[in-house]
Amino acid sequence: MAKKIKEFKRCPRCETKTHIYQDKCPVCGLIYSRLSRASNKEAKKAIKNGQLNKVIEDKTLPKDLNKWKLFFMSLFLGMFGGHYYYIGKYKTGIIYSVSTFVLMVAGALATNDGSIWQRAYFWMWLMILPASGCLVWLAVNWVQILCNNFKVPVALKEDEVVVDKTNTEVNSNEVLKIVEEVNKKVKKDEKAAQIKAEKEQKKAEKEKSKQEQPTQEKQEETTEETKQESKNNKSKKVNK
Repeated sequence: MAKKIKEFKRCPRCETKTHIYQDKCPVCGLIYSRLSRASNKEAKKAIKNGQLNKVIEDKTLPKDLNKWKLFFMSLFLGMFGGHYYYIGKYKTGIIYSVSTFVLMVAGALATNDGSIWQRAYFWMWLMILPASGCLVWLAVNWVQILCNNFKVPVALKEDEVVVDKTNTEVNSNEVLKIVEEVNKKVKKDEKAAQIKAEKEQKKAEKEKSKQEQPTQEKQEETTEETKQESKNNKSKKVNK
């Protein structure tokens, strides 16, 4: 059976569904080939300068980020938002830090005076719930990082963000060639699978015929024996 070929992909900027061979997003104009030159370092600079329009969140880690460093930072410093500070998402990191600090304060108050739960029941839960939500989402982050599904901010350098018409336009001839090659490969695989199925069918038919041949020979022997017996009976009658 031929392997299913992926035909579509999603733009990391606007989540638009585009064809796998398309070089540019038709909605936001993002050129996919530029993502290989993007870095997290430039994204951090853009975030600090408030230039969020230059930042794109992509699931593919850039060269200046290490997957296992990111994972261990989320594992040991994730409660304080360490992995978010590492990739430059400072606001999210501050939320984690504040939530963990509030949770620690709530725990200290509860251990020193247990009656505070009765006096300030609502406020205690209000302190604990955000931190609990961050802990649950932290576990989700671990899975996302291990499965290469964690979105990281990336950006290009200023001198690389130059609109080049030769790069932005999709070369239809190249796309057609790639599509033809893929179709040829699929047809070749289907033909090979068909030939294999025919060979297996012929083999099964041969085995079946081999199994049926002894029964036919036995039937022929029995018919010959019955004929011989009938001849002998006739000859006996004639002699009488």
